[in-house]
Amino acid sequence: TAVLAVWLVAAGFAFSAIRHELDEVFDSVLVESAQRILPLAIDDLFGDTNPGQTRGIPGDRVIEDADGDDDAHSLHYQLRALDGRVLLRAQDTSETPFAMPLSAGFGEVDGLRIYTQPAISHPVVLQVAEPLAHRSEALWEAAWALLAPLALLIPLGGVAIVWSVRFGLR
Repeated sequence: TAVLAVWLVAAGFAFSAIRHELDEVFDSVLVESAQRILPLAIDDLFGDTNPGQTRGIPGDRVIEDADGDDDAHSLHYQLRALDGRVLLRAQDTSETPFAMPLSAGFGEVDGLRIYTQPAISHPVVLQVAEPLAHRSEALWEAAWALLAPLALLIPLGGVAIVWSVRFGLR
């Protein structure tokens, strides 16, 4: 039982470290995605017009998936005006603006981790979101990979100890 207790404590520390590292990786993906999407979204919406003027596109526009994949994607984004209107969004992203302030940085709301990136050259803000369930799934898969060997090794270790003690006492 001491081996089991030590292993579980070590697994708890490993679980915590894995969670921290996964959060860092997923957050960096949100930042990098925002930095790549923002210039493309601005170009699509404003083109060669002056800052603040659109190409005459009223309201919400949808960018369709190039691959035609119907599966739910893990990243969603909305390009929003400073008054909160959604100007442009990914195909699988809600028409309803994210319930998140338009200030730069990270936040969590409605089961989403959202990164907000304001544009420098235009009066718009890009918000890139990822479902927290996506992170939880990755974390639990890593935890299972960590704990599954324990479920096998503890009983095998117990059998090996009993066998070696019996063999030694003979």
